[in-house]
Amino acid sequence: MSYLESRNFVHGNLSASSCLVAGDGTIKLTNFNIASELDLNDESDATLGRIRWMSWEAAIEKRMTTKGDVWSFGVTMWEILNGCGQQPYRMLTDSDVYKNLLFIQRHGTLKFCLERPEFSSANFYEEFIVQCWARDPEQRPSFHSLHRRLQNVTCVQMSEGC
Repeated sequence: MSYLESRNFVHGNLSASSCLVAGDGTIKLTNFNIASELDLNDESDATLGRIRWMSWEAAIEKRMTTKGDVWSFGVTMWEILNGCGQQPYRMLTDSDVYKNLLFIQRHGTLKFCLERPEFSSANFYEEFIVQCWARDPEQRPSFHSLHRRLQNVTCVQMSEGC
């Protein structure tokens, strides 16, 4: 994702199901069917993505950006830390998820936030996942920053304090 971001390329459909793990542990991305080079003058149709992984600005304003991909990355990290066995916002309907995104747009915070996964430390959850869901897209970390920080994280740090 850091490479795509450096090329101003929006994936637009990031989720755990779009990540394949190679034999050597390398993660390969799939589902590039809606990925596109970022055109700052073009508002893409956000309905092509999946609402449970979409940023509020993608779902409501139909703005597809690399910062929207960062939001999706946070949801994807949440999925992975939950063993990929739970759908994000599983207790909400798609309509309720949309209303939750409207809430952050209007009030600055999510009404329903994905809870910290059991196998994640509070520190990792706050520093790596919750930051991806900042209301202001410019306050979300870049993929370059996330990549750098994740390289310094060990498995112990991810689960510390659970």
